[in-house]
This record gives sequence, C-alpha cells and structure tokens, in this order.
Amino acid sequence: MRRIKLIIKGEIPSKKNLLRTGRGHIYKDPRTVTFEKDAYYQLQPQIKNKGIMKGRLSLSAIFFQKRDKDTDNMLSSIFDILEQSGLIENDKQIQHIMHVVKFPPINKESKAIIFLSSYLKNYLPSYLLKLL
Repeated sequence: MRRIKLIIKGEIPSKKNLLRTGRGHIYKDPRTVTFEKDAYYQLQPQIKNKGIMKGRLSLSAIFFQKRDKDTDNMLSSIFDILEQSGLIENDKQIQHIMHVVKFPPINKESKAIIFLSSYLKNYLPSYLLKLL
C-alpha cells in the first residue's frame, strides 16, 4: 500500500462560496487563485519524486482552521489542488474519504494535513489516532 502525507499551510477556502459572476462569465475569487498558487508551490517539494498516484484512492484530512467552514467545499479545494499539482490524474480517483477532522488552529497556524493512500476495503488508519 502506498501512502503519502501532505501539509498545506494557510486557510483552506470553501471553493463554492468563492466563485463570482460578471459579464456572463464565472470566475474565481482572487483569494481562491492565491490559495491555489500558494498550495501548489507548497506541495511541489512534498511530492517530488513520488510519481503520480493511479487507481482508486482513499483520503483522510485534518483541518486546523480559524473559522468553521463547509467541509465538503474545503475537500473540493483539496481535491482540485491535488489534481493541479500532478499527484493524481483526476479527483474522481478519490473514492473513499476515511476521516475528516476539524480543530481550531494550533499556535494560530491554520493548515491541513492530508493522507492519501491506495484504496483498501475495510481499512482503518491507526496513524490518525497517533496524531491526536
């Protein structure tokens, strides 16, 4: 089984709420664009020489965020950045979301810790319990 741990520092935007319309077009809010660029550059050293993950995948996430945001939309932002970074081919590969935990930030530092692994049925990740 292949497993990767990724850390993205900063507030994770709720992507759905940051789309804007104007002049007949839908465009991303500047905060979303800034997050995507920043997260992309944070992930590059973490995924260097890891190769693309293929097949069905499982994801666990721990969010340390200042504000309580919609979990589904934060995950959507994470899925998109994993795809943009080249770690996965398509976000539909993530077939199983094992755990999503939200906490207030530690030392006022917002971040997300993402665990991405090959999909295994009936797998309970004990490594998450060690973090808490």
